[in-house]
Amino acid sequence: MMSLLRIIFGVLIGIGLLVGLAVLVRQFPAAAGRIWFMFLGLGSGGLLVWLAARDLRLGVTGRRFTRYERSVSPFHFWSYILFYSLLGVFLLAVGACSILAPSLLSLK
Repeated sequence: MMSLLRIIFGVLIGIGLLVGLAVLVRQFPAAAGRIWFMFLGLGSGGLLVWLAARDLRLGVTGRRFTRYERSVSPFHFWSYILFYSLLGVFLLAVGACSILAPSLLSLK
């Protein structure tokens, strides 16, 4: 029962974020691209960095079909960690750039 409430709560928060984002874009159409880059860059970058940190802590990476343990296949494990980390840091940099220096992204 508690897990169902968590799922419903998470979905409601996600819907609220998207509705708030849609209202913001509607009120400020000039900032729509900047808001999109902030949301996409910071959200997905944070998720990927969290995923890499979680996999490092657990010592296992991979998802549904593949599972690489640090001790069994270190090359695959560290390549996944490196890929998630680099992609996450890049997306976080795009999100930060959309806040601090939007002229670099040519958002008009």
